[in-house]
Amino acid sequence: MQRHDWLWLQPAAWHGVLAQAAQAGADWPELALWPQQAWPLVCARQTRPGVLSAGLSLPPAPDGGKRRLSLQLAPDALLRSSAPPLLSELTRSPDAPPALQHCAHRLHAWQLRVYGAHAWQWQTGLPYLHAGSDLDLLYYARSLDDLQAALRRWHACAQDCAQQGLRLDGEVILPDGAGLAWRECWQAMHSGGQVLLKRLHSVQLQDWGQVCAQLPRQDAPCAA
Repeated sequence: MQRHDWLWLQPAAWHGVLAQAAQAGADWPELALWPQQAWPLVCARQTRPGVLSAGLSLPPAPDGGKRRLSLQLAPDALLRSSAPPLLSELTRSPDAPPALQHCAHRLHAWQLRVYGAHAWQWQTGLPYLHAGSDLDLLYYARSLDDLQAALRRWHACAQDCAQQGLRLDGEVILPDGAGLAWRECWQAMHSGGQVLLKRLHSVQLQDWGQVCAQLPRQDAPCAA
């Protein structure tokens, strides 16, 4: 299980989820749809032994405010988990926005996964997206060569997608599961400095050179 994975709960666990929501003052009618439709939660950073930390995001409030829940569950509440959906799965939807279709065409050679608002809307059909919604992408880098090629291609695609009104964001996932922000990686690749590594159980600042030194090398990087 990794950060951003989707978590499906045992039916009996939803009573505790709704109780936590009520205690947090989250009186949101849409919450009732989660147990009814058996929709997933999202795996968050795990901070307490013996507790499963998860998140749930709802569409923005009418005033544009974010509606998010941080949940603490018993480990046996989990029924199953899976990686978030592939970008190709989202583009097969007849409701996929034209800008998403355009960017997906540019990125079709990659095994990219999607999290955030686009993934939630694809899963639930609820109106998460707005004019400023980012397309949050996960790429699982295999090596240093792969990472460097991915960053170059991401930068070129991000510029093109921005012209279509869609901002690319997200993380590169290293072989050990650590997540690095795309933009932070791109800057560090050119200027050095420290980057923030987000792991399932920790967050750590590390020099870019050290990150690169710990990655395997390969002779055939992904296409750039």
